[in-house]
Amino acid sequence: MAAAPFPNWLMLERFVFRRDDKGSFPDDTKAPIRASGTTSWNARFQFHIALCLAEPPLPSRLYARLPRFPDPRKQAPLAILATHRHLLLLRVGTNIPGRGLVQDFLIYSAYDPSSFKALPPCTEPYTDYTRTGDSLPRGPPLEKGKTRLLTVKSMGLLCRGEGGQEFAVAELCVFKSVHLKIYADICLLRSSTSAGPVLGGEWNSMRLPIIGIDNVNDPRQLCCWDTDTIVPFNRSLCWIDYHRGMLIYDVFAEHHLPRVPS
Repeated sequence: MAAAPFPNWLMLERFVFRRDDKGSFPDDTKAPIRASGTTSWNARFQFHIALCLAEPPLPSRLYARLPRFPDPRKQAPLAILATHRHLLLLRVGTNIPGRGLVQDFLIYSAYDPSSFKALPPCTEPYTDYTRTGDSLPRGPPLEKGKTRLLTVKSMGLLCRGEGGQEFAVAELCVFKSVHLKIYADICLLRSSTSAGPVLGGEWNSMRLPIIGIDNVNDPRQLCCWDTDTIVPFNRSLCWIDYHRGMLIYDVFAEHHLPRVPS
């Protein structure tokens, strides 16, 4: 069955509604927009999603069937991380005995609602926080076949250009040195949904100074930073801590400088 067209806009519940048995998973009359996929670590880990659409201001819902994943009372294997325009960033992950946490990141597009596209795996070395400095202290290269785990609550999505095909995904973590200097440690991917069935691009990690710190107490505040939400705005992503303010980063700029808005 061909996927039904998306409406011009919708309000999407931030939670995924898991329904593993076929009887409770909505059929294509209730949820005509559907897609399926498998994980990179094991083809047996299949997942299926279905979107139940509702006219705003009623929220639409994303349902998931995850038959081989752990009990939902123990883990939330599928999560909506971010949305912007027609793109949806999803994370699927679980703990595997002997391997620990594994995760995939997927882009779902309203322009191609019957399939997912996986983000390239992040193979950037972890930051070595035992060393300090203005440049990013990298740890040893990852072993072959290993990927870097990203902090999902610190990841944002932004798309731009005609049709919104070009997009960026970024993770931002705040680091405080022993000298009370504050940096933004960023892991960034730029890619395009027009690249074919496989998304291109490479992850890059960097340590950047945060500009716009005028108050002597700002570094002490920022060292306790805890991201509550991330909002796309023009060319930038805005990481927001409800108690400490906002960090703005132009993910498409040639010169990367996160800043505190005045």
